[in-house]
Order: sequence, then structure tokens, then C-alpha cells
Amino acid sequence: VHNTLVCVDQDRRPCYLLCHLRVHRRWAGRPSLTTMGRRAILLAAVVLAGAFFGCVWAQEGRVNVTVYVEGVVTIYVSHGAQDKASFVAPPSLKSETFYTLSEKNYIDNSIAASIRVDFGSKAASLSSGDLVQAPLTISLDPNQAALLGLGLELTSVGGRRRLLSEKHEQARRMALEFHETHRSVQEIRSLVGIFQTLGVTSLGQTPTSDDPVIVDRSADKDLFIVNGQSQTISSVTFVFYSSSCGVFPSINAAKIRQWWFDAGKNASITGTLQRYYDTCSYNQLRFPKENNYVFDVDIPCTGVSPFGRYDLRTGYGNGFTLDNEFSVFSVVARDFMRRTNYQLSFEWMNFRRKIYMFPFDFQTTWFGRPGMGQLGCNFGSECSTWINIPMNSDRPDVPFIFQELGHNIGLTHSSRDICNGGKCWNDETGDPSDPMGSVWINDRDKNIACLNAPQAYKAGWATTIKNGHISAFSDLRPGMSRDFVLPAMAYNKSNMLRIVTDQGKAVVDEFVEPPQRALFVSYRVRQNASGTYDSALNEIWNNRIWVHQFDDTANGMRSSWSPVVLSALTDDIPAPDVPGWGPLPRNFTQQLPADLGGLIIRVKSKTPLAATVSVCRYLKANESGSYEICSDGLDNDCDGLVDAMDPDCANFLIKRLPPPC
Repeated sequence: VHNTLVCVDQDRRPCYLLCHLRVHRRWAGRPSLTTMGRRAILLAAVVLAGAFFGCVWAQEGRVNVTVYVEGVVTIYVSHGAQDKASFVAPPSLKSETFYTLSEKNYIDNSIAASIRVDFGSKAASLSSGDLVQAPLTISLDPNQAALLGLGLELTSVGGRRRLLSEKHEQARRMALEFHETHRSVQEIRSLVGIFQTLGVTSLGQTPTSDDPVIVDRSADKDLFIVNGQSQTISSVTFVFYSSSCGVFPSINAAKIRQWWFDAGKNASITGTLQRYYDTCSYNQLRFPKENNYVFDVDIPCTGVSPFGRYDLRTGYGNGFTLDNEFSVFSVVARDFMRRTNYQLSFEWMNFRRKIYMFPFDFQTTWFGRPGMGQLGCNFGSECSTWINIPMNSDRPDVPFIFQELGHNIGLTHSSRDICNGGKCWNDETGDPSDPMGSVWINDRDKNIACLNAPQAYKAGWATTIKNGHISAFSDLRPGMSRDFVLPAMAYNKSNMLRIVTDQGKAVVDEFVEPPQRALFVSYRVRQNASGTYDSALNEIWNNRIWVHQFDDTANGMRSSWSPVVLSALTDDIPAPDVPGWGPLPRNFTQQLPADLGGLIIRVKSKTPLAATVSVCRYLKANESGSYEICSDGLDNDCDGLVDAMDPDCANFLIKRLPPPC
């Protein structure tokens, strides 16, 4: 039931108040009709009262069209321009993460329709592949609503009825019919499309949803390594050109195969995608040539696909988004496979990765990003990645493509917290040791750099040393240092230390779904042979002990958090002074919550094969305070000096005189 109140303010300007008594089908578990009714009656009373006090609410309020939709969540991440001005501290690549709801064509499991959705604070709880039921709201300001006559009878006090175009009438009918009903993704996409075409909503406006309900979550872990079970990647890569627009990039399928597949240790190219996977995953995630195909495909640069009109020269073929441009690549690719390899086309949904390569900005910079990929995939999804290749280079950026495919697994960026001039910020891709950050590759033809410890742990490629999962509280007695030997990550997949610092998580559990704050300590050593583990590490970052914080666990689900590099430690004398970092320290200190003191991680020694570190928890900032503290046999401030060896205790260890007789 919709009740519209029309009033006139002191200046004789019309204003409109709209209240709703919502009686509709809701999902199970929603508020009861009685509860909803009470809320509506209260709202109606408030709105009625507002009619007597002028039109402030009407002028400031909005009209919301809400439609209930069921669909599959897909998460995408795209990057800003990839400008690496310095191998020491590359600039941050600002990324954009967005969510879509899709419905599938159940004949071949492909995407039939898709729409972007802003899930707000609930986005972090969603993963690609989740089947959700969600209320989608399109919010209109009073002027936008007035264009469609929504919630009002008159456009002026004189009583003239609004004259709408046929398109406006269609949009108005759709809004009234769709509101508070269950619709398909295609229907809500049509509603948003007609709103945007008429200028009723802004071109960038996205439907919002603050209450998505997860109906089903896929148990498939995609290509995470779980319990050491190896997996094989199957993919199809399409290198597009456009004869209709004269677009012929230097990269083609034959050249991509040279960078995708390994041709032996003496080949001219050993920094291949296959070697990245085989080496960095310790041969647990394989990328064999026989399971991964590469094709050249001709694409018309303008046209109409099942998703609508597209234009690869300027983008925005539908007038307001780039969705049609990105969607057309899968349409053309599938059509190509049906025409040229009909049997292989039946395997489309069995390919775990689809990679589309094209010089998107050949005429105008309408994409302006080096790539975009799906964040987390599940079996049976499209799992797509788009790579913006240069027109005049025949060398793909394999480390960047490895990062994009890392997003497909469910890995986020590797970041760094930076402080300068009293200000601190997070550099989203600031980890210089990891392809998921902004690692600088020495000789890309020959060398590779592998994941940092928390990313390798999350992917299931690496784990801790024996007894290397510890709690900062139950496993570290204050004042008693513990030593750990960490093999270089190049030599053993059991190579890191994980210290849980989350006070609320007393149990050290690496497989739980909720976040669990932890520090990761690892040792990285560059290998000399081409194409070997960490052969691309710059000398500045070679032979360093790395400390990261990462709140996620090895639960086989896409990351909700980004690992943050906190420090790179060394025992070198003198300590190297790294631009943007300063002198690299020997110790790292982490303050713990409440009154639980802190941790000090110290480098004791290192060789080309392993490093020994000590971990100590302190409760006091220094050893002094009393004779008892300075004679308890503990290193209370964790500075490596116990009792009499610590200068802090000098004033408390003076021989005490006997009492007078």
C-alpha cells in the first residue's frame, strides 16, 4: 500500500512525502508481518506528523525502489596504472574491487545476466561462488523520482499532470511493478539500464544491498592446496586482435606459448608461467602444456553481443558502463571454439581459468589499467582474467599475470605500512618481496620471484616448521627466549614460524574460518640458477628475515585480509641503508594488546641455507625495578641480557649490608 502526501511549503513549492506499508513475500527468517506492520505504522505516524511541520523531510528524503534477487556472487579486482619507477620502493598500484550478482544459463552453466552490486559492510563476508538472496535498492533523490512521477500525483500546485515520454512511462511502470517483489537478475539489470538511459540515475550509480543472505556456499576450494593434495591448472588463453579496426598487437599466441610453457633450463626463456607455478608451489600446483591452450582470435571492435552494444575503440558501448566490453570477450571466444574446435568447446566450463588478452587502450584510454581478474573462483564458474597488453611489445608481464591468476585462487595483494613525516598509510602493493605486491624482477626472461610466507601459507603451498605454530601467550613464557631454525623458503616447504597474537584465540588453529591475527617469520635467499626459487630477488632483499602480519588462516577460502610486511631483518654489519626503509634492523618489536607486554624477534645468525631467530615475550620495558626482578634468572625486557648482565640491574645488585645487631 503506497500513500502519497502532497503538501506545499511556505514558498508555495510542492513537496512529496511517501510512506510504505510493506506487505510482500520475504525470505525465511525475515521479520514477521506483525513486526513489519508495527514499524510501518510508526513510520506512517512520523510521516503524517511531518506533513504538519513543513516539507523538510520530503526535500531531504529519497525514494527507494527495492527488488529481491537471487544470484551468484562474483568478486573482481582491477589495478591502477603499473608504473614501477624504482626497484627499491615501487609506487602503489591503486586497485578497485567490485562485486556482481549473476544468474546462470543452466543449459551450459554460463553467465546469462550480471549486475554490479554495492554490498557495503557486508561485502567482506561474501566469497565468489556464494549463492545469495538479497534486496537490491535503487535510491532516487526527489528530483530523480519526480522525473518518473514516483510517489507523487502532481508536478505543480495548479494541478497539471506530468507529461512523460513513453520510455518514462515504461520506467515508472517497471519501478512500481518491481518494487518489493522477487525478480531475476536480468529484470533488475533492465530496470537499472532504463533508469540510466533516461538519466534518472547517475551513470555510475550501483544498486545497494545491506542484507544479503547466503543460501549456499560452495565446498569447492578451487585451486588451493589442501592437505598436500596436488592440483592441475587447466586454462584457455585468447590473444585477441581486431582486423575490422586494424588492431594487430605484437603479441600473438605463438609468443605467449613461449612465456607460458617451460622449454628446459637452458632455454632462452626460463621465467615462464609454468615454472612460476611448479617452482613456487613446490610442484603441488602444476601448469602442464597439455592442459592449457592458447589461441589467436579476431574480434569485431564494435557490435552487439547478447549482453548489449559494445565499442572497443572508446568503451561504454551501452552509454554508461564498461560491462558490455568485458563480457563480449567470452562470447567471441566461445563462438571461436565452437567454430574451430567443436569438441573442445564442450569443455568450456571445465577450464579453471579463462585469460583474455587485448590492447584495450589502442585508440583511447577507456580501460587505463594493466588488468582485471576475478577474486576467488569455484569450479564451474567462468573465472576470468583480462590482461591489457601493449600494442608494440611482444613480451607479456608474466609476474603481473601471475599476480592476476593469484587473485583467481583467492589471494589479495601484499601490502606495507609506511610512516613518513608523522603520517602513516598502507601501500596496498608495497611488499617488494612478493609478486602479489610489487616485486622488481631481475631479468624477467630468466628469473622468478615467489610468494611471501603468509601468501604461500594461505595458498597451501607452504607451512610452518615442526612446532612452528605457537601462541604468543600460552607458548611463550615472559622473559624466556625461544630459538627457531628457519630453512630458506627455497629449500623446504615447511619453512616459516607462525605466532598467533590474537588474545581472543587461545587455540592455535590454522584451518579455522574466523580471522586469527598472527605474525609470520620467514627467511628468503636468492638462488643463482635461472628459473629457480627466488632467483629474481634483488640483492637488497636477499638473505633477509621477513616479518609479516596476516589475519587469515589456511582454510581454503579466498582471503579477506591482505598480509602486511612489517620488517626485513638482518645481522649484517654495517646494516644496509635501504631507500624508503632506512637501515635494516636486527630486531623487531610487536606490542601486544592490553597489559600483555610485547614480542621481540631477533636474528641470531644466518647461513645461505637457514637462519636462527629468537622470540621472546616481555612484560616490562626494562629489567630494573627491584632486587627480585634482577635476580630471577629471566630476561624480563627481552634485550638478550639476563639479570646481572643487563646494565638496567646495576643499581639493584649492590651487595646488601647485614642488619645491625
